[in-house]
Amino acid sequence: MRRSVSLLMLALIFGGCTTAKAPAGYGNAMRGAKAVDDRKMAKDVAAKLSTLFPPAYNKLRLRHGTADAFGTTLVDSLRRKGYALSEFNAKARSGPAAKSGTPNGDLNLAYIVDQPLEPGLVRVTLFINAQSLSRLYQSKGGDIEPAGYWVRKE
Repeated sequence: MRRSVSLLMLALIFGGCTTAKAPAGYGNAMRGAKAVDDRKMAKDVAAKLSTLFPPAYNKLRLRHGTADAFGTTLVDSLRRKGYALSEFNAKARSGPAAKSGTPNGDLNLAYIVDQPLEPGLVRVTLFINAQSLSRLYQSKGGDIEPAGYWVRKE
């Protein structure tokens, strides 16, 4: 028990130290993950985004493709919450809007889903313009649950 808590605290500390720029390898790095877990995490991410960036005032622009279960559920959940959402366009990627921000104030959004520490722990990191937002999830009894609070770096 004490070891789990120590690992969780360490992961949250390192999760907050992620860079604010999305690396080239963003997307879902968890190959073979259960689609049910991906969908549950994506719905949690959409709920957090709607709290921090209300849909009525913000438009999201995805910085990469969303071919995995996490990405497709995230796009669907964000639209259901009322977001105007521009999906990834490979042709527009090299323009100025894809690098730092968008000229019309849209929020650039990218994500990484990975396994940073040990089996059973999954980290979701969002990159929103120059900010990052991370959360750990833990697999318990065949289900995935949040293993800590959201960590936000501005």
